[in-house]
Amino acid sequence: MNRNEFINELKKKLRKLPYVESFWTLEDGVLNITHDTGTRFQILNFDFISRDRNYVIVHLPANAELEAVNVKSSSGNIKLGDFAVRNFEIACSFGNVDLSNITGEHIQVEQRSGRFNGINIGTKSLTFKNSFGDGNFQEIFAVSLDVESNSGNLNFTNCMFGDAIIVNNFGRITATEFVSTYTNIRANSGDININGFIAGETTIHAEFGSIKLATSLSKNYYSYDISVKFGNISFDGERLKDQSRIASNSMLVNHLMLTSSSGNIEVTFGE
Repeated sequence: MNRNEFINELKKKLRKLPYVESFWTLEDGVLNITHDTGTRFQILNFDFISRDRNYVIVHLPANAELEAVNVKSSSGNIKLGDFAVRNFEIACSFGNVDLSNITGEHIQVEQRSGRFNGINIGTKSLTFKNSFGDGNFQEIFAVSLDVESNSGNLNFTNCMFGDAIIVNNFGRITATEFVSTYTNIRANSGDININGFIAGETTIHAEFGSIKLATSLSKNYYSYDISVKFGNISFDGERLKDQSRIASNSMLVNHLMLTSSSGNIEVTFGE
């Protein structure tokens, strides 16, 4: 399907939607949709806003190749999936965001308040920021990951990253079947629980909370520097008594730098 055929097909689908002509434009291959959360009307000099449920549905032709998708919502949920795009940006002030089956070069999500669910996403770079709300990431594959959450739990399941930077101010960080070749994780108030194939340079810090790290690689493949201020260290199944720090003599390609200001650290290795 060439560019003109794609545009004409998209126009046909849009015109089938009720009341849609008043708030969409399609020029030079760029679709713009604007929709208010309510319809204002006046009775006896008093203003009212209709609270009927509003929504926008866009059906794309099969095998559409999108250059960019930019979605903004002041108040309302966003649910998108099953397409490929080069640059993808979402900004949602109040509402949940659900993404599934999406591939792209650059994906950016910013939320102020709401839950995030991402399933089966492949991209070169994924950037996620949220002020309040849980973030759930499942089957995410990215060369570069940058996640920043102010308040809420972060959960990663069966994810694979080249570089992974994860920061959470208030809430837990949990990762299962986690694969990364560079990892930098920080939680100011909350536990950190990671298991999977942890390679390369790994830096994990918990200000107020415990750290549990279980890697599938053998202890022989790692160097390490592990320390606590107030807490205990368990290393490869052994609890270290009266030791606030344990470090290897040399530094290898796979290096663990784990620190906790107030909380325990537990590290286990594969065979």
